[in-house]
Amino acid sequence: MTYLFACIAPLLEWRQAIPMSSAYEWEGVARWLRGDRTGSARSLARRHEIDVYAIPGLRPLGVLGNQGDRVVIGYRQSLSEPYAEHSIRHELGHWAMRKCGVTDSEEGADYIAAATAMPSAAFLACFRSVGDDLPQLALPFGVTETSAALRLGELLGEALAVVAPLSVRVRGPEDWVWPDTETVRRWARAGRPGLKKTRLRDDRRRVVLRAIAG
Repeated sequence: MTYLFACIAPLLEWRQAIPMSSAYEWEGVARWLRGDRTGSARSLARRHEIDVYAIPGLRPLGVLGNQGDRVVIGYRQSLSEPYAEHSIRHELGHWAMRKCGVTDSEEGADYIAAATAMPSAAFLACFRSVGDDLPQLALPFGVTETSAALRLGELLGEALAVVAPLSVRVRGPEDWVWPDTETVRRWARAGRPGLKKTRLRDDRRRVVLRAIAG
């Protein structure tokens, strides 16, 4: 068999806060993709007649393409289950944006991946129950603490940054101005007044910075 994939490599670049107009559009795509049911990424792909394969030695985390007249998604076989789930949902996000006539983007695919795994109503209900305890927020949805933290920033509109070895991703109000990447990384190492620093338990290399109100 021959697979023709349009490969999507992991993002390494700095990202600014998501415009509200984009978030609203991506939430709509996620609702269309998810429908009225929740479930695993693989079950979501099956619902849309998309085949999913684990591929040994794949360099990107996930890829989207075609095999004959079938849409297919491949993901790196060595990924842990939460990362495999996110990778599949990310590629589903690319497919769904194209189906819905929305401009395809890496950030949109990431947002849609999170929104299908953590629907807003269910996630906010969980937040009201457990607060901002990231492991407890992540657990019911089978996602990483990184995904839970970013979703928290999206739905609460809080200024938040997730600092990882290869990326810095931010969420929150459009008018919140984060400094350059190196400055944010320095804050992640040393802390800064007005920011709450949390080191993730499922990946100790990652730090979440959240603006403290008042």
